[in-house]
Amino acid sequence: MNVKDISRLLEAMQATDSNEIVLETGDYKLSINRNQVNTVVTVAEPIAQNKPAIQEVAAPVVTEAASELAVAVNDNLIDITAPIVGTFYEASAPDASPFVKLGAKVEAGTVLCIIEAMKLMNEIESEFSGTIAEILINNEDPVEYGQVLFRIKPD
Repeated sequence: MNVKDISRLLEAMQATDSNEIVLETGDYKLSINRNQVNTVVTVAEPIAQNKPAIQEVAAPVVTEAASELAVAVNDNLIDITAPIVGTFYEASAPDASPFVKLGAKVEAGTVLCIIEAMKLMNEIESEFSGTIAEILINNEDPVEYGQVLFRIKPD
């Protein structure tokens, strides 16, 4: 689990009325509570790494993630970022209609665009339902990892 993963959890929390998220796997336990001032994140790491089995990290980790979230969620808009470096394509072919247009309603799983990387075409799907509020890139522009491509207003 990294700061980006925690940011996604915070985005999900922001998009709902939930006051608490608890995520527990064999490797870690994460608890985030909106009403707590001093949130504690407990991370259990595999013993094979010769590190302490459990580390407790105080609020700065959550605060760091929350500051990234403030950039990622602008006026309740959710950023869709490029998962890879490549070339952005708004349609499946030069003469085809774009996958989405400004104002289009999308569901989770809707293809938003294609990013070509090393001659492989990678369909980028929405993880959220909502309305396309912004398209921040032009067809055939190069994209960087983490670059914001779309902003979606969640339903």
